[in-house]
Amino acid sequence: MAYKKRSKWSVFSRSGGWIGAVILGLGLVCAGPAVSYLGFEYQLSRHGVTVTGTVTDLADRRARRNKRNHVVVYVFRTAEGVDVTGRQRVSAATLNDLVEQQPIAVTYLPQDPSKSEVNRFRPTRIGLIWLATLAGLAIFGVLWLRKYWRQAEDVLALREFGQVRRAKVTEHNPLKNKHNRTRSWTALWVDDAGTKGETFVHGAATLPAVGNAITIYADPKGDAKSVWEGDVGTR
Repeated sequence: MAYKKRSKWSVFSRSGGWIGAVILGLGLVCAGPAVSYLGFEYQLSRHGVTVTGTVTDLADRRARRNKRNHVVVYVFRTAEGVDVTGRQRVSAATLNDLVEQQPIAVTYLPQDPSKSEVNRFRPTRIGLIWLATLAGLAIFGVLWLRKYWRQAEDVLALREFGQVRRAKVTEHNPLKNKHNRTRSWTALWVDDAGTKGETFVHGAATLPAVGNAITIYADPKGDAKSVWEGDVGTR
């Protein structure tokens, strides 16, 4: 049976390379919070005005997943004589050190007094965490893409120049989804040289049956994994 030749992009995608793009996408999602928190702190550092406000409420509420929200509510007066109420999440230790009606230093933006904080540089720490997450995901995503792109090149090289061998499908390996259902599999095989191998992920319609004889392309040196003819196309 002849199979259609797969392109490098097709092999890259089917072997799992697309996951690298997802990882990069998640990294880009982290850019928004990072810019927001760090930009806010930059504005306060450049243009912020510090005044003395008053603590009006201390909140220690249970949030989702048994986490707690520690929030301080405060009021301060701007240079124009306008009273503004603000709130900021703080650590448990900071909350324990505060008392209602006590004075507290408040830094705010004169052009937008609704933007203020009492726990200086907390947004910076949060922003740096988001930035580090962004960098980590970006590096991991690029390495993932690079690995699977090179793997696609190696696989196609096997199709063109690898050793043609016969193999027998020994079993199907079910891949369960998050609902614990099986809708895709890989086929395991053993070739004439006794080397084991595995196909890409397939649905029931394209999976080679157990016991079937199949053609694979193998690396005579054994450095690269063998590939099934049906995954890359007939030479």
